[in-house]
Amino acid sequence: YDNNGKNQTNHQYYFEAIIIYIVLPLASLLYLLLLFRLLATTADSYFSPALESFSFELGLPPRFAGATLLALGNGSPDLGSTVNSILLWNEAGANKAAVAISSSSGGT
Repeated sequence: YDNNGKNQTNHQYYFEAIIIYIVLPLASLLYLLLLFRLLATTADSYFSPALESFSFELGLPPRFAGATLLALGNGSPDLGSTVNSILLWNEAGANKAAVAISSSSGGT
């Protein structure tokens, strides 16, 4: 019996099981594939040309530029927060600056 006191048939349970165990995972997988496709086209259209122009201006080989400039772009938020904490350093915030420098250099 359900919440209203009506008897649910086996067909209703099978229908719910099909939706939960087959349709939802397939829909989630298709959505995930769509997101990866959108990420790939966006990176191909915007990120790769910018990386190529930076490597050309700096005179770097494309493979080297991909490894270094991509890592620089990934680590720049941490670098920015470390620089900000050092610039705002005073006696009260000395511990915070030490933690920021330690965490950006790989310390725990």
